[in-house]
Amino acid sequence: MSKKKIAIFATGWAAENLYQYVTGARKAVEQDSVDLYLFLCYPTFTDKNTHMKGEVNIFQLPHLEDFDGAMVFANGIDFPEVLGDINRRCLEAKIPVVYTGSDKQDGYFVGSDNYIGARALCDHLFEVHHVKRVVFIAGSHENMDSNTRQQALLDSAAAHGIEITEDDIAYTNWDLGEAARAVKARIAAKALPEVFVCANDKMAMVVCSVLQDYGYRVPEDLLVTGFDNELYAQIYDPSISSVDQRFDLLGKRSAETLIAAMQGVESEKKQMIACEFCPSESCGCMTARDFGAIRKALGKNKFLDNVNRALFDQNLSMMERVIMQGKCYKDLKESFAQIHRGFSEYHKNSFHVILEPAFEESVYQQDKQMWEQGYSERMDAVFSAVGDSIVSDPSFASRKLVPQGTDDTQNHQFLFLPLHEEQINMGYIVFGDDFAKVRDDQFIRKYVERINIILGKYLRDLRVGVLTDRLLELTETDALTHVKNRTAYKSRIERIQNGIRTEEEFAFAVAVFDINNLKKINDGLGHEAGDEYIVNCCRLICNVFKKSAVYRIGGDEFAVILENDDYKNRDSLLDTMKGIMEESKYIKEAETEKISIASGLAAFDRTRDCQFTDVFNRADALMYENKARMKKQ
Repeated sequence: MSKKKIAIFATGWAAENLYQYVTGARKAVEQDSVDLYLFLCYPTFTDKNTHMKGEVNIFQLPHLEDFDGAMVFANGIDFPEVLGDINRRCLEAKIPVVYTGSDKQDGYFVGSDNYIGARALCDHLFEVHHVKRVVFIAGSHENMDSNTRQQALLDSAAAHGIEITEDDIAYTNWDLGEAARAVKARIAAKALPEVFVCANDKMAMVVCSVLQDYGYRVPEDLLVTGFDNELYAQIYDPSISSVDQRFDLLGKRSAETLIAAMQGVESEKKQMIACEFCPSESCGCMTARDFGAIRKALGKNKFLDNVNRALFDQNLSMMERVIMQGKCYKDLKESFAQIHRGFSEYHKNSFHVILEPAFEESVYQQDKQMWEQGYSERMDAVFSAVGDSIVSDPSFASRKLVPQGTDDTQNHQFLFLPLHEEQINMGYIVFGDDFAKVRDDQFIRKYVERINIILGKYLRDLRVGVLTDRLLELTETDALTHVKNRTAYKSRIERIQNGIRTEEEFAFAVAVFDINNLKKINDGLGHEAGDEYIVNCCRLICNVFKKSAVYRIGGDEFAVILENDDYKNRDSLLDTMKGIMEESKYIKEAETEKISIASGLAAFDRTRDCQFTDVFNRADALMYENKARMKKQ
């Protein structure tokens, strides 16, 4: 039986929930031959629209017709057009899809009964703690989970005769800063409620922190509740009263439903899993859970965590230094190889840096447009490693997703994250067989954000370098003949002079050329014909001395600095040039094609030459002797 492929779409803001979800999905497919492909990004409502587009573009990467099914962890994908696009593509690919967090799409839905859990929490507040004044710290207007929790609060309040108005609801778009500002505004207005009911645990912890900063005690002065029952909410002081959505079970049930659909077995279109209200310290309740032991364990690990974070930040800085030292696109591969060695703990299974071909092309073609949506048919694996094995072939078809095949019998999991600068798509990163990284969202976000910034800077630096080289080339190029000019000649002399001083076996020769008959052609045929004659003479010099730089050092004067093969064959090359000139007298009709050039050549001799000008002067003297002989003839 061939291995199946399942695509999972998610954002990483609810990292703990997502980790439990994908862990449950992995358990569900353990007995089947299935690879999981998780496409992850971190868009927010506070981002610029261009940045958000760059993040969610990773969802465009998979060709869904290559997959057998899809799972959508819609908690956090608060963009209806994005969910709609995923839904449309699944329908077009004719693959089954299971949603969690949104039941507005086609396909199966497996969700937690937020309403029952939230209602139990709110009833507890009204009946056990007898609260009267409530503020709801909401997520976004469009989010189904936030709206369900809000409705449970409104229904519970109405059942207990408590009025909640629009002023008692603060929408934050899941932004923790907005949650903090909402609390500060109520403190400033002296309009604090008896309880802040928060749409998730992260905002609940932020609310507690702000209240404590202003001298309020939780739960003595105010109560606070959350939702999700995250690990950090449990060990927070005070531990957050929350609702456990059982994301591990959601992931397991979603994967089981999808596997059944892939095998042609129908399941219920909508399945709900009960949530569990978990009262705790932030609402003033005692609990049987031993948070003290968990907090002690966390305290013991705090020092090690700080050390690891400091080492991680140090490695990020090293990454930037290594990459920015590169001088060209090809240097990226060696840079990432060095980074891979330093980040072996983080890249322990497989790690791939995939770039758009336009990344390199735009360096050398300034008008080259980079992709803003979707991905190219072929991608460049700037770096690709499985363990210690590094892939040598950098180019591969993008629909393969990873450069190295997964044809073995082992189940694999791949995590894909976008590389972009605003909406400009640069490529993506892949971590293989390590879904645990999903849980450490600070590592993932910080790591990818830093690479995005570095690659953006590197691309700009390469472009500036190319433009600088081109500008330098223009300033060192003769406008008429397009060979090197006198400015370039002076720079070359400095380098040669350094070679004379530092290299014992340094060898070179100088050939000096002066065009004959130029004044005659200018006077008789005009300066345009004179320019044509100069170009023809220069072309002959270039054609003979093909492996040496030719310099125009005056109006009708040229110099060639011979090294390597041209140096070894200098005398025969000069004879060849003289033979061609002699033939042109008889076989060319146009005066501008009858080439006549005086020449002189001298080789560096350490026994008598101290500097470049010593060699040049000998060659120049020989040229004038040759010119005098040619005039007599």
